[in-house]
Order: sequence, then C-alpha cells, then structure tokens
Amino acid sequence: MSLNTPNRDRWSPHHYLFVHQVLLNLSRRLGSGIFAHLRSAPARELTSKLKELLRSADALVQDNSVRPFEAEDIKVSHHLFGSTPCVLVSMPPPERTGEAYFAAVVSRDQEAETSAQEAGSSGRILPQPDAAEGPVNFYTLERASNHRGENATKFCEWDLGCHCNYGKGPVPDKETFLAFLQDFALARALEEGRASRANTLAAQAAQKLESSSTFCLFLSIKQIQSE
Repeated sequence: MSLNTPNRDRWSPHHYLFVHQVLLNLSRRLGSGIFAHLRSAPARELTSKLKELLRSADALVQDNSVRPFEAEDIKVSHHLFGSTPCVLVSMPPPERTGEAYFAAVVSRDQEAETSAQEAGSSGRILPQPDAAEGPVNFYTLERASNHRGENATKFCEWDLGCHCNYGKGPVPDKETFLAFLQDFALARALEEGRASRANTLAAQAAQKLESSSTFCLFLSIKQIQSE
C-alpha cells in the first residue's frame, strides 16, 4: 500500500487532535467568544464551522489514516450553570485512552455570565461575536482504563499548557457529566472567590455541594496543586 493511499484499517488520530488541539486552541483564541462562535442556530452554519475545524485536524495528521467520523457526528449544545455559560461538544465514541467523550468550555468571564443571565434559562441568546474576550476553562471527559483493564473515564482540564488529570470521572452520559461539571464549576467559583458570579447557582447548590463527591474531588485537587 502506498503511503499516500488512505488506510481505513489503522487507528486514526483525528479524534484526539480535534479535541486536544483544534478545539483547545479555538477556546484559547476566542475565550468567551467561543459561545457565540459555536451557537447552534442555524444548524447549517454550525455544521460548516465544524467542517472547517475538522479540516484543521486533518491537516495535523501525518499519516494516511482516514478520519472515521464527520461533522454531523459531533453534537454541540449550550447550557447555563446558574448564570455561567457552558458549551458542550459531544464527540463520537472514543476508541482509545485519552480520546474524549465530551469537551466542555465553561466561562470565567463576568460579562459573558451577565449576558447569559439576561438571556434567561433557555440560554438561546449568547454573547455576540464582537464581545470582549474573557477567560474560560477547558474540560474533557476522556476514555481511560482501570487497574483491571476495564473501560473507565477520567476528568481532565487543559490549563496553561498543562493537561491536568483529575482522576476518575462520571459515566460518559451527557446529563450525568453536565451535573458533575456544574458542581465542579460551582466549587471552583466558591473556592476562588467568584461566588458572586455564580449567584443563582450558589444559592441553589451550596448546601448540597459541601458533602458532594465532586466538591471533595475539587478540594483534593487543590491540595495536590499546593504541595
């Protein structure tokens, strides 16, 4: 087989590169502007943007492997954690450790959160493309394996160029992961003194959070980082 002949039988790095390089770099470049960039309406416009991002991932591949998924296989949804915007990218099922079930961008920007709060619970009105860029967190729920070699998940974050593995994650179900991520984002906002930006979320969940496993996970992460 020629090196230039597409090989559909070998593992493809496209899945990994799309999340860990293309989406990550997009979030770094746009900051809170990513919420408007990946808005889901009209659907044709979003599909076109995803195709463009996939072409960027294709360009990073240095072998003749074939990408086993298309833009239509990637799902994008927008959510509000109280008044905090989040965009969730649901990927095709990962095949190897390190590939992601989900990538999530969560705002740390007060202006983006204010705009989202004004939109109401539907979250359909998002920050405009020309809005000032603000900071975001980039999280992933990735395929992993446990000590018995069984499939598991790990919850990770890209932070200042570091891929931080926070340990065991929830089952790779969209609603379960969103609930986990909401608790984690609130724990982070409270610990970092951003509770005022979490306002409605803090009021809803602060008491529950103190005893939650997600909050305990966050505290253990902070302890490790401070050592």
